[in-house]
Amino acid sequence: DLPPVVDLPISQYEKTFKLRTNLCTALWTVRMGSVANYSQSLLNDFMQPIDQVMYVTTSGQNTSPLFIAGWLRDLRGVCKAACQQQHIFTDFIEWLLERSQIFYTLSQTSNPPLVTISLLRFICELVTPPTTYGRVNVSAASHSATGVLLFKFVAQMIQNVLTNAINDDMIAKVESQNCSTDTAYEYMLKPIFVCTQALRRCINGDFVPFGAMAFYQDPVYDDTVVGLCRLLAVFPLYLFTHYPKVPTEAMDFLRSMAEIQVFSPLACMNQSDLITLIEFAIAIATNTETKVSTLLHALSFLGFIASLVKPTKELLEQRRNAAMGTPQMKRNPDGSVSPAHLPSVPSMAAPTLGLGSNDINSASSMVRSSRHIKQKI
Repeated sequence: DLPPVVDLPISQYEKTFKLRTNLCTALWTVRMGSVANYSQSLLNDFMQPIDQVMYVTTSGQNTSPLFIAGWLRDLRGVCKAACQQQHIFTDFIEWLLERSQIFYTLSQTSNPPLVTISLLRFICELVTPPTTYGRVNVSAASHSATGVLLFKFVAQMIQNVLTNAINDDMIAKVESQNCSTDTAYEYMLKPIFVCTQALRRCINGDFVPFGAMAFYQDPVYDDTVVGLCRLLAVFPLYLFTHYPKVPTEAMDFLRSMAEIQVFSPLACMNQSDLITLIEFAIAIATNTETKVSTLLHALSFLGFIASLVKPTKELLEQRRNAAMGTPQMKRNPDGSVSPAHLPSVPSMAAPTLGLGSNDINSASSMVRSSRHIKQKI
């Protein structure tokens, strides 16, 4: 018997509108009943009020930031409840994808932080594995059709939001210190933080369809990660000191990417971008004010990079010898001599980042070489 959520007092103030998330989660539990009685028609009936307020925004009748952020919080609340059951969550994702154009349009618009963060929190909730029923939300994990479309939707939203939230004018103001640290955080660092959190949850929760991406040669994962990594090194170090949770999340993401061995975006970065990313990790690790947890994440990522230096030098030396027609030789246990160089993979090879003696250049080359060798296998 409650009036529409949008008319409740908590929806009228910025300090209380976030409570709509918990309210919608509770309303779902009350109105949907037991799982045994669930049907898709019940889902459509429950979503109808939210559908109506979304239409009010798209038709231009109400484009108030608080109004838009409110129904985004409603959707987040529904997502938190629906993700507890696999088939219900799949129906919710299908409902969402049918209205994806609304979100694409919203993400391509320059919005105040109130809307931007509410949108990103909802996107992050989509890829947050439930704690009750395990990690897999979508049937057959990310490799179902729904799972592929979900990740592409999330990646596109992240790209759109970051493109609009972080522009040259804002970066110039930060570099010249013409804006406060709080403004820089709300408009740029906080969107980066939530986007990084979403991508980390994607790779930790099996939401990235690596098999489908490789089969269709879809670079959406690589492009999204590369774009995010480039933005990390744009800001001065003092901002990360003021807001330590941002570098913590960034280093945790890089660590996860290395440990789970989904570091293909590193092979897509040019030499200068890769070196800049490594220097950013070193700067965070050597900062005396860095938290211990952040330091451990940074050292883990840097350890991964360092582990590639020695084998890269050997690989490059072998390739040089092979190109000159004088492969390096080594003796077998029986005393015979055999070539020691690795098999070449010309059909899969791509331009290397650098063949100098510099360790960082060698490390970046090894990342690329490892990727192509694995693809060939």
